[in-house]
Amino acid sequence: MAIIGKIRERVGLLVFIIALAIVAFLLMDGLSSSGGGGGGVQQQAAGSLNGEPLSFNEYETRVQQLTNNYRQSGQTVDDATTYRLREQAWNGYVEEKISSSEAKKLGLSVTNDELSGLFMDPNNLHPTVKSTTIFQDESGNYSADRFKAYIRSFSDPNNPQAAQQRQIWKNFEQGVERSQLQDKYSSLISKAIYAPSFLATQDYTDKNKKANIKYIQYPYTDIADDQVSISDADLNTYLKANSAEFKQDEETREIEYVAFAVKPSKEDSLASKDAVINSIERFRTVDNVKSFISVNGSTDPYNDLYLLPGQFNSTEADAILSSAVGTVHGPYYENGAWKVARVVDKKQVADSASFRIITIAPNANLSLEQAEKKIDSLKTALDNGADFESLASQFSDDKSKESGGNMGYVKLNTLPLEMNAALFYEHQAGDVFTVNTQQGLNIIEIIDMVPSSEGVKVAVLGNEIVYSEETRDKAFREASSFITNAKSIDALREQAAGANLTVQKASDLSTTSYELPNLGVAQDVVTWAFKADKGAVCEKSFFVTKKSPTGKETGAFIVPALANIKSAGLPSLESVRSQIESKVRNEKKAALIKDKMTGGTLDAIASATGMEVKEANDVAFQSASIPGIGVEPQLQAAIASLDANAVSKPIAGERGVYVAQVTNITDAGSPADMNLAKTTAAQPLRQNVQRKVMNALTDALNVEDNRHKVRTY
Repeated sequence: MAIIGKIRERVGLLVFIIALAIVAFLLMDGLSSSGGGGGGVQQQAAGSLNGEPLSFNEYETRVQQLTNNYRQSGQTVDDATTYRLREQAWNGYVEEKISSSEAKKLGLSVTNDELSGLFMDPNNLHPTVKSTTIFQDESGNYSADRFKAYIRSFSDPNNPQAAQQRQIWKNFEQGVERSQLQDKYSSLISKAIYAPSFLATQDYTDKNKKANIKYIQYPYTDIADDQVSISDADLNTYLKANSAEFKQDEETREIEYVAFAVKPSKEDSLASKDAVINSIERFRTVDNVKSFISVNGSTDPYNDLYLLPGQFNSTEADAILSSAVGTVHGPYYENGAWKVARVVDKKQVADSASFRIITIAPNANLSLEQAEKKIDSLKTALDNGADFESLASQFSDDKSKESGGNMGYVKLNTLPLEMNAALFYEHQAGDVFTVNTQQGLNIIEIIDMVPSSEGVKVAVLGNEIVYSEETRDKAFREASSFITNAKSIDALREQAAGANLTVQKASDLSTTSYELPNLGVAQDVVTWAFKADKGAVCEKSFFVTKKSPTGKETGAFIVPALANIKSAGLPSLESVRSQIESKVRNEKKAALIKDKMTGGTLDAIASATGMEVKEANDVAFQSASIPGIGVEPQLQAAIASLDANAVSKPIAGERGVYVAQVTNITDAGSPADMNLAKTTAAQPLRQNVQRKVMNALTDALNVEDNRHKVRTY
């Protein structure tokens, strides 16, 4: 009991340690790479900055802390997320190093008084300090007294975690200092960007000026490919004219590979079905169905709703919903799984209801306890005859307050779970009651609700058909046997053709590529490709897996061969021929189409080409696309410069050649608030400049990413 008492005494400190561990990854510079420990990968550099090594230890520490934070936020870390977090950690590491170095060159620093203010001055707190729970009072506001109490705890002789806590705090404090220095450097760049009045006005006009148009589209597909001829000279001319589009900043790889898919066998399907059959009796009699579904990892999560016909998405819906309570239906096959369904309960429910609501949402200025007191007082007032609409209009945080809290009619099973249950299952018309949801604390009055339909609560126990180890091993043996005689890329192609196997291709793989099309995460394959010689076949197969949005996993053993190495710079014509041919072909088709577009009016041009005159409304220069047409930037730019009733010249777009006429213009007018317009116009400029400055510094300081050299496969 004494030990438990000590834990309780120190629980606040433990919470803070955990909180700092979660937050520190955003700010920390990592653990020192000079620390003791083993050799091997951990002592190698992940890259370099101006010749100075970037610690692999430090990079991995950032990755781990970023990953831990992601998991502790309740999100799943799959292969794709892992890759994204690794890239985020690397980019943050490099950018922090660059900006800190440049800031010091400019004489920027964080003084002791300034640093102290970031922790102590309520008007100048660092965002991370301000949001740390242990520094907040009961109202969720920063408390200097709580901050000081925590600092004093470092010297508490009865605090067994004082040393560890002090080290975490040191990292946290240094991180705040680095973050402040980085912010100063970024601010120095941002404040150099200014949007004058004419630019702010133009930006406002581009966003708000609208045009209605008539247009003709002559699609490139209406001209047969054999009507134009393309020579290598045409392709080379296009490549040189558009070199910026095709120039590669880094070396890339192209691989060819044969995949041996790992698919569940007939035996695997029978095993899944047997598992379901063996669970039927227990499923039929268990009291806590929800827990049973969860413990057994059902493909179908427990649904605590009463469903009406049409709301239960299953091929067996009619048979299940018409069964008596307690009936277990199945086994039946559906969506890659064997399933059984149990009718848990039936109830007369309304298919819709009309109600009013008052919502009180806790926030930074209103604690949960205060919100509860407020909702209780409002409920008491209603019980004593107060007008619901009047209270809703005065106090509700819901947008329906404008109509006195009236929500109109809502359908069954469309509200948050707790509200749906209270409204449709537990109360009747005329009732006034409270219910809590994630959105806030609520008082509801049911205006109209008539139970008229039979709702059915169904639990489904589903067992996904997955491949067994035996099935996986069989595919592995097939891949291994294939490798035996595939010692070169030519041999791989020949052997695949003889076995009626498809040779697939993955192009433009960079050192940071991680996925193969339609297969999944395969960074080991990329690592091998950057260490292999051209024409080589890997001496082993790689197992690649991919999960669908529903969580279903597919896998394959692949045997890769390195087909090509593309050097940095302008690529050869052969390596981009397929990309360029369609563009050059469309250019030549555009010339033929323009020759057909004769006449001074849209009707005349339509008659000459056999095309239809169409209309599009509310076309804006900065819109993402044109209604009914799609993304056609050349056409959008032309429309923005046309006067009313003017007919454009033929415009070669992405999918065809266009002629447009503006039929009506809605002027944007002048910005009502010029200062706001300047701020709005400057924001994307600042972001663009920040990015370009960082890219320029990355090039100038010769940042090298050697993580692929450290990886093994």
